[in-house]
Amino acid sequence: VGGGPDRTSVVVSKRPFMGLVESTRSWDEDIYDSVYIGSCLENYGMESADNYPPEWQIDVKISSPDAGSWWRDWRLEGENGCPWQPQTQVDNIAGETWQRAVWRAFL
Repeated sequence: VGGGPDRTSVVVSKRPFMGLVESTRSWDEDIYDSVYIGSCLENYGMESADNYPPEWQIDVKISSPDAGSWWRDWRLEGENGCPWQPQTQVDNIAGETWQRAVWRAFL
């Protein structure tokens, strides 16, 4: 497994819940004044550091059709508690209509 375009996922949601939930129809609704986006390292079945890739990177890019100053830096929350838990680093950069967070995990 490696990086590259064959490992990239792109999601565009013009409406909340991709328009599948009838009770909400627009990102302009008050409930979406605060939206939290996150990511998770899902490394099921790893029993030791030998099972962990030498470097794991999640690169998240978010954009908005409207300019604003609502972007907040991503941060790490929680730990898995395993003795060989990787070190992590999150780099943030934002423009008026986009944000990019690069999350790296490494032993």
